[in-house]
This record gives sequence, C-alpha cells and structure tokens, in this order.
Amino acid sequence: LNLRPEDFFLTRAMTVQKFRKIENWMNQYTFFGTPVYFEFLAGKRDLTCSAWAIPTRNIRGWKAPCYLMTDGHFATYTELLEQTDWNRYGVVNGIARDSRCENCMVHCGYEPTATLGLQAQRGDTWKTIRFNFGPKPKPAGRGNEVLAYNGVSSGNGHLTGKHAEPAVKAS
Repeated sequence: LNLRPEDFFLTRAMTVQKFRKIENWMNQYTFFGTPVYFEFLAGKRDLTCSAWAIPTRNIRGWKAPCYLMTDGHFATYTELLEQTDWNRYGVVNGIARDSRCENCMVHCGYEPTATLGLQAQRGDTWKTIRFNFGPKPKPAGRGNEVLAYNGVSSGNGHLTGKHAEPAVKAS
C-alpha cells in the first residue's frame, strides 16, 4: 500500500510530547492503566514489548506477533509462544528490532511489561497500589466530554467524535 506510518500513527517523540503532562491529568481525571505504563508514555522510563502477554485471536487463530502486525497465525497459544521469534520484535535500548516497531508504544505490548513487573524499579509496587486504591480525582462537573487535545496529532490531524464534520453529506 506504500503508506507512511508517520501520516497516521504517532511517532515515539510525538507520543511522549502528547503524554508529558499525564501526571497532571491524572490529578484531574480518572485514568485506567498502570502508572508505570503512563511513565513510559511520558518518556520518563523505558519498557520493552511483551506482545505475547495480550495476544490477538481471530478466525485464523492466534495472531503473531501482535494485533498491529501479522507475520503468522497459530492454532494454539502454546504454538504462538514457542514458534514466534520474539527477539525479532520491539524496541530495546532505543533500537527497533523490526522497523514496524520503531514508533510503537501501544498498550498491548507495553502495558503487560508494566503490569507483570518485567522491568520493575524500586517503588513500582507501592506506586501501583496507591494508583489503584488511593484517592481519586473529584468529578470535574463538565460531563463526560473532555478536550485533551494539546496540539499533537498524527499526520495532519483529524477531528473525531460528535464534533467531526461529516466527510460526505447524504443527499
């Protein structure tokens, strides 16, 4: 298709720029996930991909290596784990093992790394407990609509949701 990922997918630098204020947002709004993953999105720490922990299954079987890329399908989860060369994928120490992984920071690969403590640092467990069981932000009273756009989007950007202009008007 000769598509350029940077036209529709945030680069790592753009993701970090977009999420650098996530800790401030979490004081105002309830977020679901792990604080370690949010630190990763904000560029405060590095994580490696653990796509095997949240695999995709479709009518063809278990999809490898992740739901964004398809290099094969397997009949069983065991086959997926054993027959996929996981060392070919992800970004390690800033170097993409596969060019398709270069800008990826999606939850299906990195949230499991954070959740399972695969690259845990001192204090991560308490940080996660406090995040999940500690005080939550008070409702903002603005309904369920929040404008979190901070000038960072993929490509030329686009409007979505109820404020988007219809692409084609019905006649």
